Amino acid sequence: MSWSLRRKQHGSVYQVHEYASQLGVERRKNPRAKYPSQNLSSLPSVFYGSYSVPVQDVSVGGVCLLDVEDRLEQQTGNEVEFRLIWPDGEQIVRSRIVARVNPRVHVQFLNLNPDRAEAISKAIVPGIRGTAMRPVDHPHQRIQLDAEEIYTSVHGDSLVINKAGTIIAGLNLLGREYTITRHFWPKIEKKYYVSPLEFEAILIFMANIPQASERCRELLKRLQSLYFEGRL
Repeated sequence: MSWSLRRKQHGSVYQVHEYASQLGVERRKNPRAKYPSQNLSSLPSVFYGSYSVPVQDVSVGGVCLLDVEDRLEQQTGNEVEFRLIWPDGEQIVRSRIVARVNPRVHVQFLNLNPDRAEAISKAIVPGIRGTAMRPVDHPHQRIQLDAEEIYTSVHGDSLVINKAGTIIAGLNLLGREYTITRHFWPKIEKKYYVSPLEFEAILIFMANIPQASERCRELLKRLQSLYFEGRL
C-alpha cells in the first residue's frame, strides 16, 4: 500500500528559490543539491583542464568540489576556468574560489550561461524537495501500512520502504506516484517505466534526504545500480 499525500505540482523552475523558501530548507542565496553520482545527464560533469573533479553539490551559483587529489592548486579568491559538460554540450565557466577546507573547494560561477543555469535549476528541484523529507516515527502507522520506514515532507512528498515483497518501496514526488521493485526500473503508477531523466530525478531526490537511514541508503544504492545497468 502506498502512502499518498498529493499536492499541486510546482509550476515553474524559475521559482526554485521561492520554492525552497516555502519548503523551509536551504536558506542560502542559491539552494543546492547533492550529487547522487558523477555520471548523470541532468547534472554537469566538472573538469579543471583534463582533470574530472568530483562534485559534492551544485546550485545555479556554484559548486562544491571534492579535490581529493589536490590538483586545483588554487587559493581562496583566485579566479579559474572550469569546463561544465552535459551530454548536449559544454561551457567554459569563469569562476572564483570562495572557500577551501580540504578536500572541499567552494566555487562561485561568474558567467554561467542563463540556459545552463536554468538546466541546473530544473535538475535540482527534486534535491531541494528531498531536503525537506523527515522520517515518521509512529510504529502503529508502519504496522498498518506493512512498511518498515516512512519519510514525508510538508509539501506532500513521501517515501515508504516496505518490509518485504517484490515491491520494495513506494514514492510520491512532485505529484506523481512511483513503484520501486527489486529488479526493474521504477514505474509510474504501476503502469509505465520511468524515463532516464525521471529516474535521475528520483536519484537526486533520495540523495538529498537529510536523515536517511541505512535502509534508505541501501535503497538508493540499489536504484543507482539499476539505473546504470539499464543505461549500458
